[in-house]
Amino acid sequence: MKFVIFLWLAFLLVSLNAQSQQQGEADCMKTECPSLYVYDCGQQKCVHKTIFPLTLREVFGAIIIVIFSGLLTSGGMGGGGIYTPILLIVFSYESSKAIMLVYSMIFGGSLGNFLNVAFQKDIETGKPVLLYDFALIVAPMMILGSTFGILANKVLASILIIAALSYLVQDAVRKLYKKAITAYAKENEELANPLLQDETKSPQKDIELSELKRKSVNDEVNMTPELQEIIHQEREPLPRKKIVFLLSIIGWIILISLLRGTEKFDSLLGIEYCSGSYWLFYLLGPAGCFLFYLKGVQMIKNAETIKTKYNYEEVNSYTLRENDIQNVSKLGLYGGVLSSILGGGGGMILGPPMLAMGIGAQSMSA
Repeated sequence: MKFVIFLWLAFLLVSLNAQSQQQGEADCMKTECPSLYVYDCGQQKCVHKTIFPLTLREVFGAIIIVIFSGLLTSGGMGGGGIYTPILLIVFSYESSKAIMLVYSMIFGGSLGNFLNVAFQKDIETGKPVLLYDFALIVAPMMILGSTFGILANKVLASILIIAALSYLVQDAVRKLYKKAITAYAKENEELANPLLQDETKSPQKDIELSELKRKSVNDEVNMTPELQEIIHQEREPLPRKKIVFLLSIIGWIILISLLRGTEKFDSLLGIEYCSGSYWLFYLLGPAGCFLFYLKGVQMIKNAETIKTKYNYEEVNSYTLRENDIQNVSKLGLYGGVLSSILGGGGGMILGPPMLAMGIGAQSMSA
């Protein structure tokens, strides 16, 4: 509590200081600007105000964002579909600027959510609730799609982005509502007919599952080294090989961005912005992601091949089959393009299809 009070006091002091500086620059303002915009004497145009001093409108918007951030990240949603309209309507940012700000907000919420669930395990399978195999496919495909979605975001009109965002939000809400109604009806039916409950809820079934789990643990002694290695990797809270793989994808994109440069950041190689070399390096990013994607698919298929070779089967464990891999690949590409155009993290796009594929709500959220 003392720390929170200290932060608020520091926040207030910085705000008052910024307000006094702004009053000292008031002489150069020669035109009226829209709400939350100030006149920039150097650029001779209205620009969005800095963070401080905060207005009541901005404080209200910040409170809304904090509330939705907690709710959405706990439910596996990045929040882009909610943050973007708030930044557009409450904070009066332009669509392109709002989407840029959303990226950092989503990253913070997602990082906190990851740290919260990273070491949690599924009580039925003993595996992490995070589906790392799913991430091996989705991550490179989403980043690949986002590189092209960012270009589309720069050329599309703001009204088209807002319209698409509105459609996406209502579509996701409709699908989640339908899923919730179905689950609610099923639970009510089970409560109303206790004698007709699903066999998986019966004590006998629980005993059978426990015996199967004990059997699988005892059988590990007789497993071959290559099968033991696969099972061990799948049950690690933080599988090193897969995490290094995912971090390598991010490292590749950062490296390409530094070498290529951007409109506001000079290339480390001296490449001119929007030159032929610039676009060559721009294409190297998604090309590398596609190679990572192929490697991820190979890792998953090799593990399944070893399991099939030794007739190893698991109880209540979600497995990516050949058809699932294709569907997840398309979903990742689609999610990457849309999320970068609309300023979302992809959770709203990935969530409903994941539930439809039979992935549990806890793993979907994680």
